[in-house]
Amino acid sequence: MQIAVFGGKKGSEHEKENARKIGRQLAKNGMGPLFADVSSGLAQEVAWGAREQNERMLIIGTLPTERNSDHTKITFAESPYSATYFTSTSNKIRSCSSAIFIGNGPDVLEALLIAYNRAPEGFIIGILDDENSLSQELAALEIRTAKETSVIRSADPTTLVNSVFNEVMRSHAKARNETSEKNYRAQKKEVIHMGTEEREGVDASIIFKKFGVLITDGHFRYTRGEHGTAYINKDALYPHTREVSLLCRSLAEKLAGPDINVVVGPEKGGIVLSHLVAHHLTEILGSEVLSVYAEKKGDGFAMMRGYDKIIAGRNVLIVEDVLNTYGTVGRVVEAVRAAHGYVVGIGALCDRSNPEVRIHIPSMPRIVSLMTISLMALSKEECLRTGPCSKGIPIDTTLGKGKELLVEKIRA
Repeated sequence: MQIAVFGGKKGSEHEKENARKIGRQLAKNGMGPLFADVSSGLAQEVAWGAREQNERMLIIGTLPTERNSDHTKITFAESPYSATYFTSTSNKIRSCSSAIFIGNGPDVLEALLIAYNRAPEGFIIGILDDENSLSQELAALEIRTAKETSVIRSADPTTLVNSVFNEVMRSHAKARNETSEKNYRAQKKEVIHMGTEEREGVDASIIFKKFGVLITDGHFRYTRGEHGTAYINKDALYPHTREVSLLCRSLAEKLAGPDINVVVGPEKGGIVLSHLVAHHLTEILGSEVLSVYAEKKGDGFAMMRGYDKIIAGRNVLIVEDVLNTYGTVGRVVEAVRAAHGYVVGIGALCDRSNPEVRIHIPSMPRIVSLMTISLMALSKEECLRTGPCSKGIPIDTTLGKGKELLVEKIRA
């Protein structure tokens, strides 16, 4: 996400501090490489702010022309730049996806005009809107362009950088979706034919019963302490790779669309599902769909191992084996959104949730499951009156929360 910074040659202490805030926020958001004009005082302050925040960030100092002898006298012994090179303002803008403008001056105004007239499609412009910004000049010039160039103004440095970051992410996601759309349309007839052929032999309920995943004649203790006669033993499914792949293929077909860039699953079983669903989506859509996973952190989930950068700005599909209360998948949604990913759907092999106890997920995305079942859940008192407890059937201590009941008895 290459970004250029243009600023006035001089600035007040307030402007310098705002410039450093911009640099620090750019580094926090992982934006870069950063291109900053060596001859600009405020642009250099941005570079210093970024360097203070991240010592490893790639920051390129740019010089407008190699023939200017003044530049050969600049000492870089203590500078924020990783490297310097000579380039024109036009080339610098064309190599970036966005630019931020701070302060005023002829050079800054010239760069803004070039950004409007020569920037690539979807280029994002951010202007720090203070008393000495280019906003007044921009309004007076009444610049018009046929290109999709977005202008973002804010008086707050952090808000400005975050707004530019989010807009660039949306622009990148839109470009990827347009490419996927072309591939998707080109292969649509083939996909429909393949999908019909595959689905004829795939029935999630049959596979679940075949391998003892769906048990309907037992006595089990559920997560919330309730009792019931049925249980979904998802661990019994994963050893059977062919059937797991067939189920994931079926799920991919139901969810396939050009707006999916990455599949995310919660550890541990969700890792397998994420990998296989992404694999089948890649085959179906004709463009690569990535697979990552969310790891447990405290009471929730987080995108670690650099996966947060992979999903940032991308459209994400979340997959899970069994939906119970939506608690796990809801926390994964939070983790994806915290990493600036856009959740476009949730896919599950089985949805056994009770609408009355589902955890609310804000801005609920589309949810698709291969199988929906309703499991009777009885309170301990109800089970003693009419359920398995009343018939003297012992609770299964090998599955569900029955293991915890066994531990409690041992401790007692």
